[in-house]
Amino acid sequence: METINELTLKMEGISKDYIKSKSDEIIEMVKNGEIDPLIILSSMNGLEQICKNVRSSIMDDCIDQFENHGGKELELHGCKFVKKEGGVKYDFSNTGYWNELKSVENDAAKERRDFENQLKTFSKKGMISVDDELIEVFPPIRTSTTIIQVSIK
Repeated sequence: METINELTLKMEGISKDYIKSKSDEIIEMVKNGEIDPLIILSSMNGLEQICKNVRSSIMDDCIDQFENHGGKELELHGCKFVKKEGGVKYDFSNTGYWNELKSVENDAAKERRDFENQLKTFSKKGMISVDDELIEVFPPIRTSTTIIQVSIK
């Protein structure tokens, strides 16, 4: 088994089996105490940022290369590539009635957020007045997941 400093990743021929194998290797090294899990966490964070930066910077080049192969699908280097539209957005604000509906929606969302903030102050069930009506309220159920946040300096 390689040490983490010697761990190399393929640039071609990536497969699900290869990804699982490399993942399992790293997990085993952490579980066996061979490597500090915080080093792995910070390295993964850095690799994710590198991948995000590279992906966004080379996407036009990838589209050009894909189109050189023609068609809508391509199998190459053990991967299937599909060209599709992603992140389609519509702007409806040029229609007056839509703007009216959006305003009502925004007002209702603000009212809901204000009510949620009020509910957060309750530690046990109680009664409150809403629009001259007495309603029973319960404290919200709070859940969370503990994580370690990584900020690369």
